[in-house]
Amino acid sequence: MTADGPRRGTVCTFAAAVYLRFEGERAISLYGSALAASPFQPSLILERPRLLGRLSSDARLVVVRGPRGCGKSTLITSWLAGFDGQRHVVRLSARGLDADDWWGGVLAALPTEVLSRAGAAAGSFDAVVTALDDLHEPLVLVVDGLGENSGGRLAEQLIELLRRHRHIRVIAETHLRPFGPAQSASVDYDEIDYPELRFTIDEVAQLHLEAGLTISEQACQRLYRQVSGTVMPTVLAVRTAERIGHPVIDQFGSPCPEYVTALVDMAEEMLAESEIAPWRTAVTKCALARKLCADTIAIVGIDDPETTLPTLEQLGLLQRRRDNVPECPPGLRLPLLELARRAEPVEVRETLDVLASQRLSADDVTEAMHYGSDAGNWTLVGEIIETHFVRILGEDLDGIHRVLQMFPAADRAPFPIVRTVRAILTGLNEVPILPVLLPESIEELAGIGASRDALETAGRGTINAIGLRRRGAYHQAAVVAGRVATILDAAEPHLDPACSAYMAVLRQQLGNTCQLAGALAQSTALFQQAYQADSAFAARLSAGSIALNRALQGDIRLAEQWLVTEADEPYQRGLWGETTRLPGRCAAAIAEMECFDIAAATAILEDIGEPDFRQERWAFIAYARGLWSLLRGEPVEGIDWIDRIIAEHARFYAPDSLAFSLLTAMKVDLDLAAGHTNAALATVTGIEASGYVPLAVSRARTELLTGQYEAAVAAATEIAWRPESYPRTRIDALLIEAAAHVHLGDETAAVDGWRTAVMIANRSGCCLPFVFIDDRVRDRLTELSGVAQPQRVPPTTVFAPGPLPIVRLTPREQVMLDKIIEGGTIVQIGKELHVSTNTVKTQLRSLYKKLGASSKEQAIAQAKRLQLVHDRHDTEASRASLDTGPVADSADAYEPSIYKALINQMSVAVVIHGADGRVVEANQAFADLLGYTLCEAQRLTATDVVHPSAMRERNADATRLISGSVSELATERPLVHKDGTTLWAKVRKAAIEIDGEPVVMVIIEKAEPGVGFRTG
Repeated sequence: MTADGPRRGTVCTFAAAVYLRFEGERAISLYGSALAASPFQPSLILERPRLLGRLSSDARLVVVRGPRGCGKSTLITSWLAGFDGQRHVVRLSARGLDADDWWGGVLAALPTEVLSRAGAAAGSFDAVVTALDDLHEPLVLVVDGLGENSGGRLAEQLIELLRRHRHIRVIAETHLRPFGPAQSASVDYDEIDYPELRFTIDEVAQLHLEAGLTISEQACQRLYRQVSGTVMPTVLAVRTAERIGHPVIDQFGSPCPEYVTALVDMAEEMLAESEIAPWRTAVTKCALARKLCADTIAIVGIDDPETTLPTLEQLGLLQRRRDNVPECPPGLRLPLLELARRAEPVEVRETLDVLASQRLSADDVTEAMHYGSDAGNWTLVGEIIETHFVRILGEDLDGIHRVLQMFPAADRAPFPIVRTVRAILTGLNEVPILPVLLPESIEELAGIGASRDALETAGRGTINAIGLRRRGAYHQAAVVAGRVATILDAAEPHLDPACSAYMAVLRQQLGNTCQLAGALAQSTALFQQAYQADSAFAARLSAGSIALNRALQGDIRLAEQWLVTEADEPYQRGLWGETTRLPGRCAAAIAEMECFDIAAATAILEDIGEPDFRQERWAFIAYARGLWSLLRGEPVEGIDWIDRIIAEHARFYAPDSLAFSLLTAMKVDLDLAAGHTNAALATVTGIEASGYVPLAVSRARTELLTGQYEAAVAAATEIAWRPESYPRTRIDALLIEAAAHVHLGDETAAVDGWRTAVMIANRSGCCLPFVFIDDRVRDRLTELSGVAQPQRVPPTTVFAPGPLPIVRLTPREQVMLDKIIEGGTIVQIGKELHVSTNTVKTQLRSLYKKLGASSKEQAIAQAKRLQLVHDRHDTEASRASLDTGPVADSADAYEPSIYKALINQMSVAVVIHGADGRVVEANQAFADLLGYTLCEAQRLTATDVVHPSAMRERNADATRLISGSVSELATERPLVHKDGTTLWAKVRKAAIEIDGEPVVMVIIEKAEPGVGFRTG
């Protein structure tokens, strides 16, 4: 076998032969002979079911079309290797052959038993047609390189063959379009073209896994943006990453030198091929242009384009865009552009600058931005983005994201919009909390809005709000967002109308901030303002986001209207286009469940998949998934799924976020549906629900389902008429109240609540709360009121008929449980409680019976499952043995594990840091004091913790301790909380050693300014 496939004239007649022939041999080259010297292993040829299914479809003619390196041959080979042995296969390349020669090769490959009649035919094609009259089994003809040398005659003959023999299928691999519209319409036709052949992001990740590499989704996305998923450059990236030990595209979107070298080597090998070498200069010139229209062809200087371009396209070095304009494939352009830069750096840069200017003058600002980026002319790129960024966002969201990632920090200073949009688009870890002080009063904010610096201040404030929310400080972020929104409202009358698009993007982000903080009314107002601006980008995002807000609120009719509006605003292709569709998809899933169309909701949720760990709207996916599990009667699966997703997004599960309110309430409902009544009760008891309407509803539902009807009425009545209640929570509360009144015998009050709930439901389209009430109670309310429930509500109930069983321990049983958890024996417990051992045994039997246990171990396990064990038992024993004297003498050198165990037992905040100020170890109390998770706290440095005004003094103290000048210090010091606020603390420090290295242990207690230790 050659690098391009089976040798000319060789035949693979059965599937087993195909498999055996390929097994252990070199995989088919993706760039002809370019990989002959370094073929990749078969383990890197992915199974691609989405494409293999197309080859196995009912279509009798399938064309696999694309430029060099896009994986055409590999796909076909993989498909052939999976044959079941029930059909004949002839695979033959048409490159360098005329039609008669190709048919002669096919004829020679056919089984001898079908050749008896072929000799009488006049030509090779006629002979094949005649021979196939005697072949009744299925036959697959695979044509490599169709149309590249053989002209249109072979294509015409293949169509004729398909018309005459129904048991034949043809798979054609080609760079071109060998069949015209009339020909493809005459048979069952399918085409797999270049965009479909490209790897998806998931396939890029899988390719790395096949090579034994673990790569983050973010790194996969950077590689995908760089080469657009083109097969050969992606495979080369995996091979390079395997060799160098890290991803080939850095965090700023630039390829590493090793990858560039590998790509250039690949391009050099390709350009050295005999049929391509004469066209080397033309190929590299074509690579300078992003698309080859008349203007760009003249600028790059391509001679005789009428001959050159078709030839390069025939060689697979150019492809056609959707507008039918030729271009160099993205995966090939990168190395060719690098080759051109190495050969003539000044001329290439000047040519790219001219191309940028020409496209700018032609009002093609997106292409101009890309040419400026290719040239490294960041001043021009910055000016283009400052003036046209909203238009570029609407035309090429993925492209501007890639350019902004690469935009050097040193060149950003003169461009405030570049800084703002970069902060919005490029990753959670790159958004700073900019120092911007916004006043509280509306008058002062309006004054800022009327100033010349209004947009600059609003941009900085928006970045500040984004930074705060991405650090989990949602309430503070929403406060900042509200102030920025006031500035924008005041600024609008004074600004040029051209600024409205920029303001729309800012409002879109402010709306996101308010949405994530749970301020849905303020969020919707901002989204509506953004939608009204002249920006297709903002309109798309806003329509879907408004639909999501309305769906969460239970205003389903309005949600559906906004989903229709969103559908009128088409989304871009590509990664970011998919990302911006998420709010609308979540809204659509909720709306389908409101119609009780579980199948439609399932399809949407499967399309959404699991939220990425960086996805800010992760909680909306989790909420929809929890609702789906509730309606399907699979609450345990929903609990497990939500718990896992919360754990992956723990830093964003903040008490002041909408995520906390929505998902905690959903977990309570799922626990109730699963029969985990104690767990539900423990959740609603352990959280102050008054500030969270969804949680307050879940508390009222728990009271109803556990038979506490008067408490349910009290809780539901308070919720139903809150100003911040929305249709969903209001209907929920009214139905809970009505059901409780039925149980209490107050039929008049029950009917009033029922009628109001039905009225709101019919107006809003929100029907889900009805299936949360026992269907027998609903029937009784319908009978009493003469008002039927909404027509689409099914006769089912999510929760079991109440009262649900709940285990409540008496005070004495709780004491006995505490004692056995602490490890006490019967004798010890009796002595501590001053009772006899028989009394202890009697009380333990009572406890075991209530828990359904027969031993101490079973009782403890069941008590934990029922949420009857207090957290203090996990640490009480260890804390009781803690020595409260000096932590350690500075001369002692302990193992790290000893210090870790020691500080984890302490209730005060403790942190150990090294000479460079980086945290070595910290306990949970330290993390809680500053508002971080423990994992985050263990990655902090001194500059993250200590207020800038105290850094000089802090550094001096650390130097004295590390050097041994002093062994202990005590002082008071201002620290910085995660949310940016300042807190004062009493600080005690001691110099210690860990593994022989000097470090500092710091014990911190909160204090008022000026009260506490004196420095000494």
